Amino acid sequence: MQTLLRLGGLILNHGITHDEEGWKPMMTPTTLSSAELEALAAALDDEYKSYETYRQVIQQFGDVRPFINIVEAEVRHIASLVALFKQYGSIPLDNLWAGKAPAFMSVGAACAAGIQGEIENVALYDRLLQSTERLDILNVFHALRAASQDPHLPAFQRCAQRVTHQQVPLHR
Repeated sequence: MQTLLRLGGLILNHGITHDEEGWKPMMTPTTLSSAELEALAAALDDEYKSYETYRQVIQQFGDVRPFINIVEAEVRHIASLVALFKQYGSIPLDNLWAGKAPAFMSVGAACAAGIQGEIENVALYDRLLQSTERLDILNVFHALRAASQDPHLPAFQRCAQRVTHQQVPLHR
């Protein structure tokens, strides 16, 4: 069975590959190495942290952009990582960040934290990309890194500018 996961503008192939002969099942071992499991766990933990942090901002300040958009993206990021765990017969870790996200003194402080979080997220994926040669995992890691680099980071940078200059309303 062919399973495709859409993440942003990319379509990620799970369990299949394509060459000049067409689509066919990937012939890869079904057991992840400890480095791969650790990498998936680190990525999932970081995506949970981002989700809970951005959700906390929305709870504190209402429907603030870009948090209302990016929190939805975090749900898709989490789903793509959970799918990889399940594909390889591993149990995804629980969200340990629920109820533990920091509170912020202002929307500006939350935007600054979003900037820092996305910068750290890019660095995390730069490290995690070295953990595997499996194309399906690499595709997801590349897609999540790209989402942090652009559009998430620029969105938080614009957020910080709006708050500083109060030129554009932050609420829907």
